[in-house]
Amino acid sequence: MRVTEVASKFRYLRRRSDDAPSPRRGRFARVGGGAALAALCLLLSGAPLHAQDWAMFQGDVLHSGQSPHPITVPLSLKWRYVTNRPIPGVNPSSPIIARTGLAQTRGFFVARDVVVAYNPETGGAEWFYPSSGALGAGRQTTVRTTPLYANGIVYVGAADGHLYAINAANGTLLWDYPSGAAPITASPISVGNEVFFGTATGSIVGLDARTGKPLSGQGELFKAGDAIAGSLAYADGYLYFVSRDQSAYALDLSRALAPQEGRRPRRVIRWRHALAAPPAYSSPVIKGDLIYLADGDSLVALTASRGRRRWSFTADSTLSNTPAVTDQGIFFGTRQGTFYGLTGDGRQRWKQELAGPAYSSPVVARVNPNTVGSPRYAVFVGSNRGFLYGFDTGFGTEATTDDGRLLWVYKTRPADPALTTVLNVVASPVVYDNQLYALVDDGSLLGFSFDAPDVSPPLVWGESPDRFVEISGRPPITYLVNVADDASGIDPGSIVMRVDNQPVTYTYDEYRGLIYYRFEAAKAGSREPVQPIPSGRHQVRVEVADWKGNRTVREWSFVVNTNISDVRPAAPPPPP
Repeated sequence: MRVTEVASKFRYLRRRSDDAPSPRRGRFARVGGGAALAALCLLLSGAPLHAQDWAMFQGDVLHSGQSPHPITVPLSLKWRYVTNRPIPGVNPSSPIIARTGLAQTRGFFVARDVVVAYNPETGGAEWFYPSSGALGAGRQTTVRTTPLYANGIVYVGAADGHLYAINAANGTLLWDYPSGAAPITASPISVGNEVFFGTATGSIVGLDARTGKPLSGQGELFKAGDAIAGSLAYADGYLYFVSRDQSAYALDLSRALAPQEGRRPRRVIRWRHALAAPPAYSSPVIKGDLIYLADGDSLVALTASRGRRRWSFTADSTLSNTPAVTDQGIFFGTRQGTFYGLTGDGRQRWKQELAGPAYSSPVVARVNPNTVGSPRYAVFVGSNRGFLYGFDTGFGTEATTDDGRLLWVYKTRPADPALTTVLNVVASPVVYDNQLYALVDDGSLLGFSFDAPDVSPPLVWGESPDRFVEISGRPPITYLVNVADDASGIDPGSIVMRVDNQPVTYTYDEYRGLIYYRFEAAKAGSREPVQPIPSGRHQVRVEVADWKGNRTVREWSFVVNTNISDVRPAAPPPPP
């Protein structure tokens, strides 16, 4: 093991907060010399992951959501890998990417009940597990946890209660551990040569990552009152997790793994914090000496050593994802579809409205690294209704108009509308090697990059009023067109709409893909009726571009006849 690797292992052991236990009553000293040495060996064992890997939920055991890879925006769709295996309900299982060899990078994801290894550059599949059929050997299981990669092995926790260990090189099963009949609900993490995960019955399970053998007794280190949610987090010899028994816990690994002495139960929980509501998909996040938790409609920062509240922030509704906690700020979404950007001490800096709730956990990355000036960062997040967003994180020394500015938005579409018509992006996106990866609920994995070619302008169709009808001109009248762009997405800031050469205040419905303007029967705030549009031919012009600057201009005309009371076919417009 290299010296730098040992130092990175020790960084969790030597950091202590201001209110941490004294050395005499330290977390390892309490269990005796032999147990302390064993716990230290546990933390130092095994080859570390590469610093650039995104090998587990939210990238690492801290769940910070900070990608080490920069990315250039705006993005275009580079490839789509279609599994045709829609995920029932929602799919919180996110893709992962890791270096699996000296010059090889490989990605892994789960499509309902099949594990797929793929080439991140091309999107091509490299192996499947199982090679035919589905996980569970007839037990009809699914996967709703994020896989883990460590030391050449991919670990997958399934709803049949089994943790599967799969050879990352060829997709063969090395071993599987039956934790019980209850589903595995908390995504696995690795600490040295050990793997930890949680189950629907509230069990925290620890295994030897190489053999699958339990670390203690039957493998259960602790049992909470209800299911373990999200994923476990780890720092300084402690596992942090939340349970649907409305509690957050700090579990002392050195005590949990120490040999049992006598019949008296060991006290393995350092602290327990009561939550206002049961967690859904959220996980604890660790930064410095604080633990960040989604707690109902609040984001709470607790001291890692004692679980004491440092501060909290109240949002507009229940928090719906695991926050990203980075040097650029704290970012999270709510069930009402609001996405927040906070400063590091919990003050709101900006917020944006999304097309739907953001159950996808955000990821932060540096953007446009080759531009001159101070580094800029973006936060990427998926939402219900199939959207992916990128916002400028902001957070310079002064508030600017860039804070929370939309850098990119893309609407995903079903690979097969016969299987599903509405997509959600619940899995967290991944930024790796200047590309973004997103798994959507129809089981398709999408790869985006700045360099992916996009020379086609947006599609525009379905004009109204139709150019082949004659209308009475009496309000209300709605002018609209449908728009779509499957390569880089519609740039909302590019849209211009004019009626009879006059700009109008339009509405862009990004979910339905509509640009429209409604000519109302009365002006806002007034009861005075609006006069009908005069008889004759009238013109509508809509301009719209995608994020790569490809532009479409759609012009059409319609006929108004104030002497009619309804719509009727019109004579075709004169030739240009």
